[in-house]
Amino acid sequence: MLTIKVRYIYVPCLIFFIFWYSGIISTLHPRHLCSEATKRPPSKLENSSPKRGSLRSSLSVKTIQWYDQYHSGHGLRCKSKDVDFRKCEYKTCRLLDHYIVQSQNGGSKQERPLAADAVIFQGVHTEELVPPERRDSDQVFVFAERETWWHLGMIDNMMKPSTPFKTLKHSDVGFLSSIIPDVFVSTQIYKNVMKFRSVFNWTMTYRLDSDIPMLYGRIVKPKPTSKIGKQENFHKIYDDKRADVVWLVSHCITKSKREFYVNELKKYISIDIYGACGDKECPKREGAADVCIEMIVKKYKFVLSFENTFHTDYVTEKLFDWFPRNIIPVVYGMANYSRIAPPGTIINAAEYNSPMELAEFLQYVGSNRKLYLNYLRKKSEYIVHGHKEMQQKAYCQLCEWLHDLESHRKSYSSIYKWWQLNDTSKFSKLYNQAVFYEPFRIKYRLTAVLIVICVLLYMCVCKYVRNLIMCVPR
Repeated sequence: MLTIKVRYIYVPCLIFFIFWYSGIISTLHPRHLCSEATKRPPSKLENSSPKRGSLRSSLSVKTIQWYDQYHSGHGLRCKSKDVDFRKCEYKTCRLLDHYIVQSQNGGSKQERPLAADAVIFQGVHTEELVPPERRDSDQVFVFAERETWWHLGMIDNMMKPSTPFKTLKHSDVGFLSSIIPDVFVSTQIYKNVMKFRSVFNWTMTYRLDSDIPMLYGRIVKPKPTSKIGKQENFHKIYDDKRADVVWLVSHCITKSKREFYVNELKKYISIDIYGACGDKECPKREGAADVCIEMIVKKYKFVLSFENTFHTDYVTEKLFDWFPRNIIPVVYGMANYSRIAPPGTIINAAEYNSPMELAEFLQYVGSNRKLYLNYLRKKSEYIVHGHKEMQQKAYCQLCEWLHDLESHRKSYSSIYKWWQLNDTSKFSKLYNQAVFYEPFRIKYRLTAVLIVICVLLYMCVCKYVRNLIMCVPR
């Protein structure tokens, strides 16, 4: 009887241990939701041979793996499932299951080396990770990012307050949270970040000077044999437009201070704002968003494609999603837009001396049928390759470089210095136009007044103390 009871206890425990060890139990954890399989990699890689007849078939298979913490399914890591190396010139690469670790914030744990030939890290998530040991000198660590991450900046940025929750209005932000430098609030972030300072070999970001550019999009002239689409009745399109400017926005407090620029712009031209920062909203039920976008394109003449951060080459879907549509994008960002969009297809706020001057030009274009339609016709001559196509191209280049390591050996002594190579001189005028409009200007004035008061109080106290000392009998 005792033997039977012991058996009832040991057998389930043994079965559970086998399942746990094989990774079946671990895949049930919610941190694996963003992909079909994100188990820890086996200790030995199984190099599957390339398909017969494929290009470069004599090359060995190179493996690529993401090293990341769990987060929702919108990040770069989760989007990598769309990559198909069969479409690349070098087809002998494959993505391994993502290596997911729990947050190591506050710890110094060193993960065992991964077996992959290239390990990809998303910059924003290194704040809660610790670099794993490198397998050998041929293993490549890749810095990937699609957002501007100011935590990776230099000391001056660490001394600034962090950005409050994106959907908050400025009036909802507490005074202390707006003045306390982030380095004093989240010191562990910087400890972790500094551990990644000199581990990276290649960069894969939206910046044009990345080793492997992975842009949000690209505007290209189609081949002569390609059909762009149906012929548009541009005069009818113009006649249907009844409003001036629209802005779809969810980040209400931004590093670029675009919200202040728009507040000033609204004084001179009508702007309807959709989303968390405005009084209009597209329905959230399934399929309604597309209908809402079509309505917006039909109704409005201009759309604000304003970036939330000034950073080198940071041009996002805010431009590329709107460019193919029959509406003129007005851009605001730190990029050389002449390298991104053909002349006569967009309007750049940086080319105007003030929001008032920009508003006057928008009104001029919007009221001039011929000029407005010239913008639409010019735009219709181009097509947009979106982020999915840019991602495919980036991974193809990564695969090619892995097969030619000797030609591309390099390392970054400080990834932060590269990340902060921002030439803001050409955009200071645009930034200042936003910063020094109300209510931001008032904040600076109040700060200056407080400083003057503190200095005067200090001088008075010093004088009073000195007089007391002189009056004390010796």
